[in-house]
Parts: sequence; structure tokens; C-alpha cells
Amino acid sequence: MIIGLTGLARAGKDTVAAYLVEKYGFKHLDFYRDVLLEKAKERGIESKDKMAMSILGDELRKEGGRGILAKFLAEKIVPENDYVITGFRSPEEVDFIRNEFQDFVLVEVRAGKLNRFSRRKDTDPDDINAFFERDKRDIQNKGLGEVLRMADYVIDNDGTIEELKSKIDELMKKVMA
Repeated sequence: MIIGLTGLARAGKDTVAAYLVEKYGFKHLDFYRDVLLEKAKERGIESKDKMAMSILGDELRKEGGRGILAKFLAEKIVPENDYVITGFRSPEEVDFIRNEFQDFVLVEVRAGKLNRFSRRKDTDPDDINAFFERDKRDIQNKGLGEVLRMADYVIDNDGTIEELKSKIDELMKKVMA
């Protein structure tokens, strides 16, 4: 089984992925870590901040089509394992994985703007406007808005970590049935 996670920056995708790894034994693949950082290294790009990787992703999509990152990621999938994949940004990425792997579901992880901003990391902008500029870039340039509409399930992550884990367990009952 492959569970794809999508959502706006800092909605909680990595937290959901970590729980799926910990409790359910999934392997975690991430577009940023497993594709973009590798491609940045190959191209001699030293900055690893989210905006630089977003721009690199745009360049790769121009060169190879909007599904190219999913193609690179799919090369890392071993069919007998279960995976959680974080960081879908374009509908073509979702379509590529859906077409390559039949046991796939897409889940949107959703959280309010202020919660997301409060969760920012060192690689994220400190300025609130710059932080939300990435949302606009992802929605307008990559098609993230369409990806969010493609989700089979939605998990709201504006509560506690315990509430989030409970929602993930409920989701797993549905998708594993």
C-alpha cells in the first residue's frame, strides 16, 4: 500500500508520516528529501532552504514535465513494502503514482494558517508574508490546489498530537479494510 500525503506547508504531513512509520511499519519517501536534495547536490546547489528547493522543483518540472519528480521517486519504491509519500505538489505527480501503483490513496493533511506558521522550521521563512508566499507558488505554479481536490481523505490537524494519532488510526481502519 502507498499512502500519499499532501497539504500546505507545515500542515503536519511529516508528523502523520512519522506515525505511519512508527505504528504501521511504513517506509517514508519525501519529494524534498529523496528527490530535490539529491538533484540539488547533482547540480551543485548548496542552499537547502524550502524556497530554493521549490524553485529547483519548478526547473525540473519545466525540463521533464510536471510529473517528473514522481518518476524519480517511484524508482525508489520496492513493491513488497508499504510506503507513505509526502510532498505531492502537482496533479501529474499524483497521477503518475496512481497509474504506477494500484494500492494508492491520497490524504490531505489540513491545518489553519496560524497553526502552520507556528510550526515553521529553520528552513522556512520567519516572515509571515514570505512563509505564505510558498503556498501561492505551490498553488499557482505547481497545481497544489488541484492536488488538494484530488485527495481521497482529509485529516484535520488543528488539535493535539493525540487527536491527530486517533484520526490516523481511524483512517487506517478504512484504508486497510
